[in-house]
Amino acid sequence: MKSLMLVFALLTVFAIGCTDQIENSAAPNPSLAQLISQHPDYTTLNAALIRTNLLDDLSTGNYTIFAPDNQAFIVAGITDINAVPLTKLDSMMKYTLVSQVINSGALPASDTIKSVLGRNIFASKNSNGRFVNGMTIRLADITASNGIAHTITNVLIPPSQTISAIAAADTTYSFFVTALALTNLSATIAAPGKLTVFMPTNAAFRAAGIVDVNALPVATLTTIMQYHILTTNTFASDFTHNGTVVTLQGGTVTSTIGGVGTVGGAGIQVRITSSTQPGSLITTQNIVATNGVIQVINRLMLP
Repeated sequence: MKSLMLVFALLTVFAIGCTDQIENSAAPNPSLAQLISQHPDYTTLNAALIRTNLLDDLSTGNYTIFAPDNQAFIVAGITDINAVPLTKLDSMMKYTLVSQVINSGALPASDTIKSVLGRNIFASKNSNGRFVNGMTIRLADITASNGIAHTITNVLIPPSQTISAIAAADTTYSFFVTALALTNLSATIAAPGKLTVFMPTNAAFRAAGIVDVNALPVATLTTIMQYHILTTNTFASDFTHNGTVVTLQGGTVTSTIGGVGTVGGAGIQVRITSSTQPGSLITTQNIVATNGVIQVINRLMLP
């Protein structure tokens, strides 16, 4: 009997030792560099990071990468990484990297994240999903030993101009630029920040019955312009049906998804909440600037 008990005790000790050995020999998470180089969906990204001499940097340190998969590069029209100018590719890769670990739960509801390039990424999280610069995070929280990867549906292109500069460079928006100057709001949309501007074209002013911006009282024009500026980044993915956003004026704008007059019935219309004027259709979505985003509208919003 004692012999059997001794054998049982020895077997138990052996089994525990084997379990400990298995647990201790479990492979650790790969580094971000290893994760990207081994992931079948990241072969184009891997090639881009190698070409820009950034892959080795992801072996150490702590990073988050908003990682475009192979399909995302195709969506962006990039089929040959070697055909992209090196300086442009370097900026793109540094713009998709953040030098801190940010899991999906820590993504802001609407705020900026500073990229390794030094320019802001505009992140948001809402009932529609999780987004960076309006692009969907398709797969979140792929964990590495020194960071985390979030797969995105398109390639992040770093913006180079402010909202003000984009407007001033296109005569399509000359009425709007004049209105901003008259109301002393030009500096507002040129300043650093995370703004959203509902930008009416000249045709949008005319559609609202305004053919001469200078003819409007400055106080009236100021109120109208302030309704077209939001102080937080709001991409197309952040609008909800019958949702409201607060404007610089202090009032709200209500968004409607789909409906009469929208492209394919799936467009976004915006209207000053208290107004009975026709809604304004967002005709060009998500023009990213260094200090926020532009949503081009086809009709000036009037109180």
